[in-house]
Amino acid sequence: MSLTLILLSGQGRSGTTWLMSLLASDRRVAFDLVYPYEARFLTYIAQFARLFEKREFLDNLNPDFSRFDGFGVGGCLPASPAWKPADPLETRIPVPDSRQWFNQTWRIFADHLCRSRPGTEFYAEKALVWVPDMVREFFPTRTIYLFRDPRDVYISANAFMKKKDYYGFMRRPEDSDLDHARSVCASFVGYATNYLADRGRDDCLLVRYEDLVGDTKAALAALEAAMGLVLDGGAGAEHFGSHGTAASLALTEERWRREGLPNGVEDLFERSAGAELARLGYPGALPAGRSAIPSVDFGLGGVDLGTVVTSPDGRFERSSDSHAGIRLSGSDFWMILPLEPFAADEVAEIWLCVKGGAGETCSVYWAGPGESPGEDRAIHLFYQPSRHWQIIRFRVGAHPAWRGEIRVVRLDVFNSGRGGWLEGHGEIQWVRLVG
Repeated sequence: MSLTLILLSGQGRSGTTWLMSLLASDRRVAFDLVYPYEARFLTYIAQFARLFEKREFLDNLNPDFSRFDGFGVGGCLPASPAWKPADPLETRIPVPDSRQWFNQTWRIFADHLCRSRPGTEFYAEKALVWVPDMVREFFPTRTIYLFRDPRDVYISANAFMKKKDYYGFMRRPEDSDLDHARSVCASFVGYATNYLADRGRDDCLLVRYEDLVGDTKAALAALEAAMGLVLDGGAGAEHFGSHGTAASLALTEERWRREGLPNGVEDLFERSAGAELARLGYPGALPAGRSAIPSVDFGLGGVDLGTVVTSPDGRFERSSDSHAGIRLSGSDFWMILPLEPFAADEVAEIWLCVKGGAGETCSVYWAGPGESPGEDRAIHLFYQPSRHWQIIRFRVGAHPAWRGEIRVVRLDVFNSGRGGWLEGHGEIQWVRLVG
């Protein structure tokens, strides 16, 4: 098998669909040419590889499921399965790890593709943010990070939902404009953080939607040179009428300036993602009199790690200029965030940027005047240790006990509900309090 993977990682339906159409204009590139190009065979195989490594997943399969064309999964795996004592090792047969599952399964798929379609040299796919780190270890891979100004993504998504009369694009029927904006913003920050970590790699390329619109010829030349492709700049235009919501392609850029954003949304993007907007070349100046949101930066020049109060189940290590490491030595590592007291109604969510680690839980606890952090003032979220940066969102504003003045915020990362000794190494970049 000689097949190079092209992973398109980023936000924006119009941009990703357009770029996939451009990739398809080189006949050596294979993927399902069914609009909007979202048959994610690689992602499906990678996800099943991850699941088959987990005993919890295997235990939730229904062996009595009688249909031959079903998988026997009765819904999603519980986010945090109840803990039970580990079975003696001799009672369980060894199971291949996710890397073995993925390596062999994808080889079968790719070999079949190359035999069925002679001349195929590349396979392209719209990839979720975690996929590149998993697959490029095994196979030649090129990752295209595609970005569009998230404020335009927000405008476009809501216009498309209105046009098609349905909810999607991270928006639920009960969401307010600000709720939806936080979801779009968090997704943008997640992709941007992973791109910024990867941008020094020679197998990664940045493509901005605005550059495709503004100078398609130059953008395609850079893409062709980096990928070894021959592309047709006219490809994809036929789909604009079905998914476009602006009068013309030129008017899809900086829609948020011309059309305006709902009250508070522009401020949210600029205060919560200003650093990422600036590093990707987007305007993100804060309005006069407004400051960035309260945050804790664990990179060099941020918080003094030696002054952060922690539990004895781990310790900080300096990993790089951009983040800190946490060396775990127990199942309950926590830290008290060095924050000034603040009003609960000013903060709707707490965002945590982490990767690696161990365990299966990240938690936040808080306390007001005269209180101590406790289970009645806590949120626990399932955590899957990863090789990519994750944005963990604690929606504290929806918790009934999130009220009044908040004086203490305790963050528990890479914890295990199983108790006992836990070893591992995690990395933390920052914590942000999002309004």
